[in-house]
Amino acid sequence: MNNKTVLVLMFVGICSLSGLQVAAQTATGLVSLDTTPWSRVFFHGRSLGETPLAEVRLPVGRQVLVCVDGEGNRHSVTVVVEADQIVRRRVQF
Repeated sequence: MNNKTVLVLMFVGICSLSGLQVAAQTATGLVSLDTTPWSRVFFHGRSLGETPLAEVRLPVGRQVLVCVDGEGNRHSVTVVVEADQIVRRRVQF
């Protein structure tokens, strides 16, 4: 290999790594949610905590939160998350 080949390989390697880093980053926004009565909130099976939730980071797009109230009743709440924005929702079941 000559110096040109090494330089080109280094450049391609750096571009590939940069592309992987950019692809790995997912745009997110924040969601605040309050429910009446209080509920435990889940996103894709993962607990986010009990309401009120304050500025929980979620991926951009239409997201469905599952709220389980004190009696075990399940309720779905759909939020549209936008990049670097805060979505605030109050829901009464």
